[in-house]
Amino acid sequence: MVPYIIMVRLTMGNVWVKTNSSEDSPQSYEYNSFGAAMSMTPVQKAIADVRRKIPPQILQVAFMDQNFGPNLFQFAQSRNALSLDAMIREKIVEGRVMEDCNMLGGTLSVISLAGLEQEYYNQATIVVRIPMERTQNRRIVRALSVLIGLETLPSSYNYGMSNYSDMLSAAGQVVASHTSMPVQSTARVQLIAENTVMIADQSILPSTMQLMCMVENDLDFSQMRSMTISKFTRLVEYAVKAHIYNELVIPIAEGEMRGGMDLGRFKEIVDGYADAEENYETYREEVWIKVQMLDDFHSRNRHLRQIMGGGK
Repeated sequence: MVPYIIMVRLTMGNVWVKTNSSEDSPQSYEYNSFGAAMSMTPVQKAIADVRRKIPPQILQVAFMDQNFGPNLFQFAQSRNALSLDAMIREKIVEGRVMEDCNMLGGTLSVISLAGLEQEYYNQATIVVRIPMERTQNRRIVRALSVLIGLETLPSSYNYGMSNYSDMLSAAGQVVASHTSMPVQSTARVQLIAENTVMIADQSILPSTMQLMCMVENDLDFSQMRSMTISKFTRLVEYAVKAHIYNELVIPIAEGEMRGGMDLGRFKEIVDGYADAEENYETYREEVWIKVQMLDDFHSRNRHLRQIMGGGK
């Protein structure tokens, strides 16, 4: 039977194609914007690369056990490999890398504030609590500005989170040019609690008010483009090596002093990670912060408009 496509779905710049390769076993493939098949999420790819580059015995001891006894490696090899992946994800990806990525950026979004309750801080300042369903269950990590008017056209079917769109922004400016109410914006907005913002110089909450903000990345970084994944895996690699060094450098020294253990090559590899923390911080501040901003389509376009003297 000749395979034929039975479903095509677009998501975050990637293409999902479902083909009917046989009558009983349809197959699904995910293709990125360059046509290459993707079988893992960025987080899974990063963990897989870490396991290829770092000896499994060191990973097991650093993440699963620190018992420097005679059965060290026998005990480590008896562990379930899947539990090691889970520990790396919990301690490194979610425990450190994701938090750093969220603080440095996130995903640029425009959220409608229509219909939300407001609290008055004073006569010219209001506080708005944004429910999680409007941010697709993501936390707001940075409030950038408030748009008043028709800077972007709200969706007719969803008053939740809408990604910033050049086409919608241009259409909104055309519509706004024929209205009596000018398009306004203010950067006097602060994130004061989880998904709670304080807006200054506002006594009412117009139905056309929208919040431009950065929301946190999803747990799998699924919005990441394929060309950025290699940079992300390097960031995770530095974080893993820094964790290994911090966790093992003292126990190794204590084992040599108290037990007379000669760990040989094991110790040499761990000592080689002494600069991993510095490498992580340097890479995060000098490389990743730029890569993350350029990876997000809307953040990149907003940055280009600002440096070229365009709109918001």
